[in-house]
Amino acid sequence: MPSVELDIKELQERRLHIMCLLKPLSRKDSGPACDQQLIGNSRLMLGAHEGVTMRSRIREWRFATPQRDCWANYYELWELVDSKSQRYCLNRAYLTIYRRNHTRYPAEEEELLCLHCDPYEPDDGTNLSVVYKRSPHLHIEAADEPIPKAHFALAIGNLTEVLASTVNLTKSLAQCIEMIRHEVLDRMGTP
Repeated sequence: MPSVELDIKELQERRLHIMCLLKPLSRKDSGPACDQQLIGNSRLMLGAHEGVTMRSRIREWRFATPQRDCWANYYELWELVDSKSQRYCLNRAYLTIYRRNHTRYPAEEEELLCLHCDPYEPDDGTNLSVVYKRSPHLHIEAADEPIPKAHFALAIGNLTEVLASTVNLTKSLAQCIEMIRHEVLDRMGTP
């Protein structure tokens, strides 16, 4: 069973970890800003943005990447598992890279790829993709069907180790983010 859990104090510190995690994908040397939103009494979301106070939903927040036409969204959804100790588990960590089409007004966005992780994805025995979804995995959105719905697991061989702690999962996500920077954004040409 995954151990991707933090208490409320650690969750407040998590914002700095997210800023560092996303530095390779940010146009800013310091990385994107990171804030939180409470959802009811039992869910907390952390999300990255450009630095302006955000009032919209976290899934709508964006931060600039080194590529002029590419923007990203990153958020984590944490759910309360123990109200007495104020412990939360990571339900999902989602990164989406978008390309903006500026030939239309307003500019339209197209999803290029997503890096997802659903550590506590329920396993009822019928979903064969569950092991891939628990791992950090890619969705290639800018592809023909059925590719966008496929879960390309990036830690399938060492999933137990990756999900043993928040630190391990963050290290795995950081490696995936570096790969996306080098293998996708840097190959798109001059920023």
